[in-house]
Amino acid sequence: MSGTDFEGRPVFIGSVGQVNFKELFEKGYKDDCYRFAHYLADWVMYVSEVERRKSGSTQVNAILDFDGFSFGNALHVQTIQAAIYGARMFEAFYPETLHRSIMVNANWVFSSLYNMTKPFLSTETTDKIQVYGHDTEKWKAVLKQYIPNESIPIEYGGTAPSLYSGQLTPKYPYRDQA
Repeated sequence: MSGTDFEGRPVFIGSVGQVNFKELFEKGYKDDCYRFAHYLADWVMYVSEVERRKSGSTQVNAILDFDGFSFGNALHVQTIQAAIYGARMFEAFYPETLHRSIMVNANWVFSSLYNMTKPFLSTETTDKIQVYGHDTEKWKAVLKQYIPNESIPIEYGGTAPSLYSGQLTPKYPYRDQA
């Protein structure tokens, strides 16, 4: 978690483009990837519950960075199936949890995959998703419309610690604050 938006909703950031899903699936880690997706969704909901007690909001923001997302991932059938599964799972088990998702550094490869999965998502969900390419000035300006500088990591144009510093995620004890 990077911080909160101007209304107190948590902001989560993920470097999705750095994950080689195709290789993970081909090496037999498909079930582990699906379990991790469930774990991650549960963790997001847990942290959101802690933050909800402060702000009253039940929704979250996601910034997903697709820098490095490869052609091999986009055309890999299991990757496409996993993307659809993940989106449908979030819609089914956590309806109306997503406030906004800003996808940055989306190349034509990711845009093609997103356009393939979009028909499987509800209009309510797709209306909350904004996709931006590699024009950093454009998407950094969008981030600053919704999120204060202190909640945006330095590599995304804010003043929060780097994603890679290990300082962003609060150390919530498991379940004792929920």
